[in-house]
Amino acid sequence: MSLNESEGWPRGTERLAPEAIPDGDLFVVGSSQLDQLKDSWRIWLDREGADRRHPNEDLDYRGCYVVSRDTRSLELAIEVNVFDRWQMPSRRLPYAQIVACVHWPEDDCNPYLVVSQSWFDSMYGDLFSIYAMVDVVGMKELMRSGTPFDSEPFARLKKRISALAIENPGVLFLTFADNVLLKQRYKAGKPGKAPGYEPERVIRLIDVIRQAICEELRSDSYAVITEGANAYPEADSVDEPTPDNHKYFPSLGAPFAELLDIDRAARKSIQEGRHAPCDLYISESVLESLKFASWRDRDTLYPKLVGFSSKLVAQARARYLPISRRGLVLKGDVHLDSSSQR
Repeated sequence: MSLNESEGWPRGTERLAPEAIPDGDLFVVGSSQLDQLKDSWRIWLDREGADRRHPNEDLDYRGCYVVSRDTRSLELAIEVNVFDRWQMPSRRLPYAQIVACVHWPEDDCNPYLVVSQSWFDSMYGDLFSIYAMVDVVGMKELMRSGTPFDSEPFARLKKRISALAIENPGVLFLTFADNVLLKQRYKAGKPGKAPGYEPERVIRLIDVIRQAICEELRSDSYAVITEGANAYPEADSVDEPTPDNHKYFPSLGAPFAELLDIDRAARKSIQEGRHAPCDLYISESVLESLKFASWRDRDTLYPKLVGFSSKLVAQARARYLPISRRGLVLKGDVHLDSSSQR
């Protein structure tokens, strides 16, 4: 639908209805910049020559694309950090928060999704988290065999993980006899950086946990790792005291369910011969945000991604990478002890 120039829009402005917003790249801007958007594009379209200033130079915007949609909202993958890593977690945008979506067909530029200023501002304070699960191999078979458990190795493992928790206060640890869950929170930050987002650090913690499992339980292990919106107010501090019989984990359960979806998919793929057992199963969203020793390494891994079904993850992003730890060469990696690697 063409917009009237009397409303302040430049000539040739086309408005897109929410259901017509394309799946390709978009720019998100807050509603307080609506007049700036109109003025900048009017100047851009009216002027010619190399001295023109592109409208994006005057706007505070975020790149994004549509991951999925339903009758009430869009799920957007939004650029949280493109400065020192590529990081685009997903966030739900209700149609009620959309002010307009406009583009200029005569100009080769992404459409602009104008959202309420409060929704735009909230992106900078959004809580996200990295989630991981380290699973001990062979525990079910041990239970079925009727072999009695020796509690001493598990006590030693608990002690070592407690020491890790003390050394890493920004990471939450939840330890069971057969697996360990990890969670690290971070904020999107402004302008476009995400302090606290360190998936490489979590992967190296996984290395240490797997080494401890190998040494104390004499068992192999593997890990699944993903990330996503925390969707939980920061005011609910993990430092508030709780009774000894209440273990508080400030998070929705859905991201942990995604870990289980990847775990089930990996087990099925192994049984069907699609790939061999691996040390790590990494969600696509984490893979694309990792800092590799060489930028070429990421490109070589994308063809190895495996799709999986999940009610929690948009199908466009429901893929994981099965990989040995030695095959994942991250920036800052040092020599890995072979005793904990497959």
